[in-house]
Amino acid sequence: MRERRDCSLPRQRYYLIFNSSSIIVLWELGVLAEIFKRLSMDNTTLRAIIPLKVYEELSRGRVNTGQLANVIQIMKFSDDSVAIQLPEGLGEGEKEAILLALSMKNASRVIVITDDLKARRTCEKLGIEVLGSLGLIELLKRYKVISKDEALTLIEKTSSTSLRIKTELLHRVRYKIETQKL
Repeated sequence: MRERRDCSLPRQRYYLIFNSSSIIVLWELGVLAEIFKRLSMDNTTLRAIIPLKVYEELSRGRVNTGQLANVIQIMKFSDDSVAIQLPEGLGEGEKEAILLALSMKNASRVIVITDDLKARRTCEKLGIEVLGSLGLIELLKRYKVISKDEALTLIEKTSSTSLRIKTELLHRVRYKIETQKL
């Protein structure tokens, strides 16, 4: 006899800590506000966090951060217990995203979202889960934040953004989304 699972138990929540690079890609795709709005809903397993330094960086640039103010959680890193020397060449936003992830990773499932190669490598060395914009699109589809059609459209439109990605990787992600079980 199969054991019955209690469907009322809460699912594990994932905290997505964004760096500016992936936010800019979502903005260029024209879906930034909608994605963050969906991630702020109570029934989603995924939650978006933007480090304060990333938010400030975006506010000085071309991204309209006003549209995000009501649908995101902005956090400032202030945990003195995380004492680590991060590599030279990381921006202030990348550093704060990584430090926030380190401070939260023992209590929560944390994923840093960045397309910056140095930040991605630093996360991997520190044992922090990391995804780029394409991995984020696949994750959003897997957790039903966006539909399969929306995910495939975003993958197609990615080549028109500032993200520089190999065509082979685009094909692999497209295939993964197309063949993903519901």
